[in-house]
Amino acid sequence: MRIKGLIAYIIFTIQTVDGSNPIYTHYNVNKGLPSNTVYSVFEDSKKFLWFCTESGVARYDGTNYRYFSLGEGIPDADVFRVTEDHLGRIWFHTVNGQLSYYLNNKIYNPSNDTLCSRISTSSIIVDIASIDNYLYFISKDEISIVVGQRIKKLDINGIKSVVKHNDTLVVFRTLGSILITDTTEHYRESSSRVNQHFFTRSVNGKIHCLIGSELLIYSGVKDTTAETVIIPAKKDILLNDVTQHKHKLYLGTIDGLYVLDDQTYTVEDSLFKGHNVSHVNIDFEGGFWISTLRLGTYYVKDLYSPIELHFKDLEGEAIHIVNRDKNGAIWVGLDENRFKVYRPNKSPIEFNIDAPGTPKKARITRIVHTDSCTYVLAKLFLAKLVNYKVVDIIGSGGNDFIFHNRTVYVAGPVFVNDITLNEKNKFIRDNREEYLGQRSNRIGKSKTGLIVASTNGVYTYDFSKFKKVNKMGKAIVVDMSENYLLTMDGCLFHKNQDFRKFKQVSDFGNVSIFYCIYEKGRKLYLGSVQGLYELDLVDSVIYHFPQTFDLSVKSICWYDGDLLMGTDNGLYRINPNSKQNILEPPSLNIENVIINGVYLPVQDFYNLNSTQRNISIQFIGISYKSNPSYSYSINDEDWIETNSPNLLLNLDPGDYNIKISSINTAGEFYSNRIIKELKFSIAQPLWLKPWFILTCFAILLIVVYVIYALNLRRIKGQHVLEEQEKEQKMLKILNEKTILELEHKALRMQMNPHFIFNAINTIKGFYLEGKFKDASKYIDHFSKLLRNILETPQSTVSLEKELQTLEKYVAMAKMRFPKLNYKVTINGDLDATKVLIPNMLLQPFVENSIIHGLAPKSGAGTINVEISRDGDLIKFRIIDDGVGIKKAKSRHAKKSLSLKLTKQRLQMINNSQGDELLQIRELETGGAELIIKTKYERI
Repeated sequence: MRIKGLIAYIIFTIQTVDGSNPIYTHYNVNKGLPSNTVYSVFEDSKKFLWFCTESGVARYDGTNYRYFSLGEGIPDADVFRVTEDHLGRIWFHTVNGQLSYYLNNKIYNPSNDTLCSRISTSSIIVDIASIDNYLYFISKDEISIVVGQRIKKLDINGIKSVVKHNDTLVVFRTLGSILITDTTEHYRESSSRVNQHFFTRSVNGKIHCLIGSELLIYSGVKDTTAETVIIPAKKDILLNDVTQHKHKLYLGTIDGLYVLDDQTYTVEDSLFKGHNVSHVNIDFEGGFWISTLRLGTYYVKDLYSPIELHFKDLEGEAIHIVNRDKNGAIWVGLDENRFKVYRPNKSPIEFNIDAPGTPKKARITRIVHTDSCTYVLAKLFLAKLVNYKVVDIIGSGGNDFIFHNRTVYVAGPVFVNDITLNEKNKFIRDNREEYLGQRSNRIGKSKTGLIVASTNGVYTYDFSKFKKVNKMGKAIVVDMSENYLLTMDGCLFHKNQDFRKFKQVSDFGNVSIFYCIYEKGRKLYLGSVQGLYELDLVDSVIYHFPQTFDLSVKSICWYDGDLLMGTDNGLYRINPNSKQNILEPPSLNIENVIINGVYLPVQDFYNLNSTQRNISIQFIGISYKSNPSYSYSINDEDWIETNSPNLLLNLDPGDYNIKISSINTAGEFYSNRIIKELKFSIAQPLWLKPWFILTCFAILLIVVYVIYALNLRRIKGQHVLEEQEKEQKMLKILNEKTILELEHKALRMQMNPHFIFNAINTIKGFYLEGKFKDASKYIDHFSKLLRNILETPQSTVSLEKELQTLEKYVAMAKMRFPKLNYKVTINGDLDATKVLIPNMLLQPFVENSIIHGLAPKSGAGTINVEISRDGDLIKFRIIDDGVGIKKAKSRHAKKSLSLKLTKQRLQMINNSQGDELLQIRELETGGAELIIKTKYERI
């Protein structure tokens, strides 16, 4: 023993060091552990924590547990330690020596794994070590060395413990000898001898042996002497574990945790006195997990946090309000109508106010100091104190209050102002109440009255009515200081009533409730259910103090450059300038990839078919200091934030690069955050593949061509038939036209001789009567009319020319019948120059009216010709006032041939068999009416 001189100093040091325990979170069976006896805590490569207990193993991700015991396939529920090898297998160290390991969500043991059955032993597994590609299983009597699937066993008696030192396995035996194995699967015995021991660790390049209450430090396996550190106590203690972190050694003993300097081995602190500390694990965030036998595990986020308990007698107390009076005394409001006053250099005073009809469980909510007195508000009373003594009390309380013109306005379940002060400053009731209709949390003064922070927004009160501040929207007000008011959507109210958005509540992480605001210069300090926040009003910077994550801060008070924080677990003190950044981003692991409901192995790239489009990616971000949130990006687009660790996607065919990141919600956003990347290639469906599209397009072209060819052939055949039908129709039309013209000519040939015969007889009559001038004039008219008829061989003429011909005929007829009156009327918009009618259509009928209707009549006679349009027809109406049809027939038994021929002619022209084209009737007033219709045809 070379350094016995240290012992006296160490004994003196350890007797004077008895620090208070740090802020911790206690994990036990009430918080999810399978047992309160925890042998060790192990952090694997994915940052999961494994709690090894006498009732199985629990894997912890910061939120949820997964349990492994006999039912899950572990051969023994008593598990001392776990070890992770180079292949990521988690091996379980059990009492009965039967091996098992966890890999890819499955437990492997001797019943389902050949490797486990080949290396199982009946003795206790002392340790499992993984060096490079070699895996060592150490029991009391042998070492099994595994390389791939090959196993070699070394029979060595009396193995006590092993240590991995400088990539070499050092084996300590009961006899004190040291064996060194190397990668050649051989061992050599060292000449070094050490005392019997219980545990060994390689720390800071040296081998540390735990023997009883002694810590032996060997600089190497060749040294036969060791530095000795004795851990003194009132009774002999056993060292269980040693861990090195940031130049400190942490010794787990049956009497708590000792902290030593790793160079001088000076004992600097002792924590958790009286606890049997079995193991100390320091996670990737620097948090300490201190395992104990029978008392569970203690998690300390920061072993030497700048936060400390200010008054030890308040530890575990729920503190709702804390502030200082003008004399420097600290006032603390507690539960059950209690509050304490801590006066400088004097013993504290504790009050328990019993107001009439007030339950004892009512809590103190507000303490306000004036120059002459102090007012204490509880849920159900308001008390006045002078010199720390109650001088007045009234049974009406709430959450906050304010004085205005000697009236007390209280914010509570209903907004009330039924309390005033009389001339002696005593409370009196005046039976006035104002109901806001919402629970109010805080109350302050505004320019025109009061401002009230309620659960449904912000209201102003002008001492007569309430008015909601619409700029605050439907935000729920959470708290208000003298100058600022905070709502759930981040609005702040300044004393000059300047409503503005400072920050969204999302910038405060997952905080759901803020309890208090404290203003100091350019800073606002916010107490919340997740600790303490600092808001820089100038630079708009938010900082979340990580030391306070587990504290529910309900009140804040400034104290000698520090902040006093009233919490559910006591009164704590912190220096706001001692900011610490969380350097490590949350760990991120892809747990499962589920495609169309099928779990697939987690890998970097997935080549999927066209139907594998429903993708679920389950992941977990691990942070033991705060709750992580997540974000993801698809094909390098903008990051999308989410609180769900399950990404559900329905993707179209194509290539996708999906990135998932974990973000620490403590207010830190890391540029070096961990990003997991998965690539998916979803094949196009058969009908979208290029070759299939080209094939279908080619088939479509062929089908279209065949259809086109067949259709073209059909069209050509139809065209030939149509041409033939057209030719036949044309021939038929030509024939009909020819026949029509021939019939017209025949008609003219029949009509003209009749007309000529009548004209010659008229001329003859003039000569017999000696009217040579009339005969000569008549012959002149006749010759002109005859020329007009003969020079118009067409079957149709314009209406104008037809009327001109008719005028010439009537002029001739007037020479025979001087009393003849003739009139033509054209109705409507008919243009005689633009309308075609059959040639010589009207002359025969006018002639019949004159010869058969007017000639037999004594006296003058009149013929009216009315022409109008009747739809698609032209209507001619010839009316005379002659002797009538019956008398005309009695004088001329022969039926008029011109009437019959004209009717047939009209039927042929109009392609009609009806009798409506030619109608004749006798008028009741005497005379006859003839109606002729023919199709309307424009030139």
